[in-house]
Amino acid sequence: MSEANPGADPTPTPNPNPELNGNPSPNADDGEAAPAAMNLGEAVALLDDEDKDTAVTAAEVVMKMVFGNEMQKMMAGQGGAIPGVIRAMGRHGSDADAALKFCKLLRNLSFGVMDNVALAATSGGVVALASALRAHPGDAGGTLKSAERESRPEPKGLA
Repeated sequence: MSEANPGADPTPTPNPNPELNGNPSPNADDGEAAPAAMNLGEAVALLDDEDKDTAVTAAEVVMKMVFGNEMQKMMAGQGGAIPGVIRAMGRHGSDADAALKFCKLLRNLSFGVMDNVALAATSGGVVALASALRAHPGDAGGTLKSAERESRPEPKGLA
């Protein structure tokens, strides 16, 4: 249960994206097949895949499933997503684009869910993020640093 909303209903809210619930979008006629139905646990498990592209796709799917849904974030954290994404960062972090996606997933899983923040801190998340920033100072690291700067408000009187 969320500390921010102690009376919240623990029933997960279905993801509004029908493609992630196993119901292909009726508008998926862009020449590509609709994604196969995948649940959160399956997507989390694929973060550990040896194939970089599979792990990155899994990170993107998990990110879509948990975005804006605190219960889904909690379920993902309890289901191993935090250590899974940290392992993926270690395994595939030499690729700047992959590192960026894994960093974004770790941030999204941790945003607003203190249990996930604690799990990320105790599972090596800070070290993994620092490694990504050092490995890609002009790529993912530069993007991450500029995104962080953009998210901070300008101090009064300096704008």
